[in-house]
Amino acid sequence: MEKLIFNGQESKFSLGDVVVFKNFPLTDFTKNTYILEDAPVNIPPFMVVIEVRLNDNKLKIDDGKTNIIAERISYECTWYNPNSGGFEKRKFYESLLTLVDGKQEQDIIKYEFAKKVVFRPAIYEKKKRYATDNLYMRQRDVINYISPDFIITNIEVKNPKIIDSNTGELNLIKSKTYITITWFDGIKNKFSNEELPIEVFSDFQ
Repeated sequence: MEKLIFNGQESKFSLGDVVVFKNFPLTDFTKNTYILEDAPVNIPPFMVVIEVRLNDNKLKIDDGKTNIIAERISYECTWYNPNSGGFEKRKFYESLLTLVDGKQEQDIIKYEFAKKVVFRPAIYEKKKRYATDNLYMRQRDVINYISPDFIITNIEVKNPKIIDSNTGELNLIKSKTYITITWFDGIKNKFSNEELPIEVFSDFQ
């Protein structure tokens, strides 16, 4: 997958990568289940990268001394919030994220109208398990941010790259293919639609 280059270093994450906020209580995501000891409400969601940005060079990245307060590379991530019945988005600096699963070019799904697809973070949300002696939760299977399966209903091709006219540098990577998904939202009691990059989905299995 395409990377941004800044000061000779590649961006750490790419479109479609599943990531977590750095305070997630686990670092090994190769197992079939994730045994968690923390209170479920304190565990951040699995997210997926939908945009990679090289921030403007006017961004203040330190406090004038040696303390870093920002970074030139940031990522817009999204996750599904079952409490609102929709998707949330937020930008994060690179050092605040940990990689869970990198997206490969060959893994990008093929568009097909009415095809059932899975939101990539949901694959990892389903692996969450809470220890039976967890003081906060006696239930073994607790899934905080699980999303429903989705049906593809549209496709749109866009210009995914923005080049800085002064430096010639690539400073924004977005998907060139966006798909519209449809699902029944039980919170709002209606069918909902959302347009997201094709990289954030996997084939239904």
